[in-house]
Amino acid sequence: MAYKSIKKGKYNSHNGMNKFYFNLLIIVLIILFLTVLPIKMNTRNTIQNKDKFSMNTPLTKDKNENIGMIKRIAYEFESKIKDPITIMSRELIFFKSGNDKNNKNCTDIKPFVINNDDISKINSLQNENYDKEFSLDDKGIIKTSKIVNKNSVVSKKACILIYHSHTSEGYRPKDSHTRDNNYNVCKVGDIIANELREKYKINVIHDKTIHDKSYIKSYYNSREAVKNYLKKYKSFDIIIDIHRDEIEDKRLVTGKVNGKSVAKYMFVLATGNPHYSKNRALVNKLIAISDKLYPGLLRNIKLYDKYKRGITYFNQDLSDNAILMEVGGNSNNIDEAKNSAAFIAKILAEYIYNKYE
Repeated sequence: MAYKSIKKGKYNSHNGMNKFYFNLLIIVLIILFLTVLPIKMNTRNTIQNKDKFSMNTPLTKDKNENIGMIKRIAYEFESKIKDPITIMSRELIFFKSGNDKNNKNCTDIKPFVINNDDISKINSLQNENYDKEFSLDDKGIIKTSKIVNKNSVVSKKACILIYHSHTSEGYRPKDSHTRDNNYNVCKVGDIIANELREKYKINVIHDKTIHDKSYIKSYYNSREAVKNYLKKYKSFDIIIDIHRDEIEDKRLVTGKVNGKSVAKYMFVLATGNPHYSKNRALVNKLIAISDKLYPGLLRNIKLYDKYKRGITYFNQDLSDNAILMEVGGNSNNIDEAKNSAAFIAKILAEYIYNKYE
């Protein structure tokens, strides 16, 4: 009896302790619930407010024109934020892209496929290294109306690739980001390409693939496109990624050339890329030609090279002849951008003819 009585007493003691810890756990859970819930709700509200942030509102006001590549953070939210890494990976180089087993923080970049309907090229590139490997459907291909002079060295050898990492960057009166190719950077590329083909008989491929469906993956997508073109064509005389800058003060990006109102342009290079010295040499020649032919067409800052790496070196590590060009700002209208495009085509043609003839 004494043994049973003692054992029963021990059982009652443990039972009391279990109830105590159970009650304590319940109290802790209630406190956590009451504390975390408001924070979570507040976070949700904050995200919703960020989602409503206007795409037309720049992050900073670039009055001194010291920053050449400011892009809107609101556009990066893409209506919903599922992972904060999608914002951080755009600017932080230690966030890798692709499937990296050793890096849990890498972003998942899906394989990029070029849509042939978005490619604009002339009917036949004269260089054997170019036209033999190219196979596209005729849909979406803009052909020249005049036959290229086969006796011209330029016609046989020269070729320029134009593409747009941020395809939707637009001009007024449309929104600052638009898929309407008559009002975005694709129109600038169209005019440059057509001028080079028609007037100067220079072979051009103009890729209008939409690379910025996911804004933070834009350069990764366009990078795959450029790599594919280099694989097919081996090399290009110039590879141009044409953008439109974020400048609210229109005075900084607008001028007069030959009596026409133009959207001023500038170049952007990533200094850390292994081809920087040759990229820079190409840009220097283009600047010299531009200043000679059309003084005032370039911005006060003609070359912005404060980026060491940028995003994937802006793909400039893929070629000696890869450059990035900012034509005007979001304060410019499409007519000003179109006027600039025709002048830029002449500058590019002058460079090509100086190179080959």
